[in-house]
Amino acid sequence: MKVDELRSILSKYDQETTRKLVVEMYKLIPKRMREDVALDEFITTFSDEAGSLRKAKSKKGLITDFDELRGRTELFVEYAATSYYFAPNRIVPKSERSKWRVMARKLLKSLIATKGENTDEAALLLVEMYRMLSYACSCLLMRRRVGA
Repeated sequence: MKVDELRSILSKYDQETTRKLVVEMYKLIPKRMREDVALDEFITTFSDEAGSLRKAKSKKGLITDFDELRGRTELFVEYAATSYYFAPNRIVPKSERSKWRVMARKLLKSLIATKGENTDEAALLLVEMYRMLSYACSCLLMRRRVGA
């Protein structure tokens, strides 16, 4: 169903029926998904000018403390350079080695979203991440998922 169709159907209902419908739809959404998109926060702060849920979702999960972000990025690049995400070792646990893509993506998004006085250093860290990931494409530094 398209959004326009939904709007036309909802316009036929009275306020109490619409309220019941929203509550039942809320119950159908799994709790984890509600937390991932910050649905509760969206509902409590909703206004006509607020925009959609998609805009509120984009900032969730970013590393905002720049010192922590710098440390994690430098550690990620160092571990990738020494093949800790590929070779057996005691530094990076085996269960974490295959999750390097998720970590890299989170770091990249956080570096891109950096604003203020740390933007120059964030740009340098982005270049460092880019160089390491580009180098990792030409040789086997990180473990790939089976079937990928």
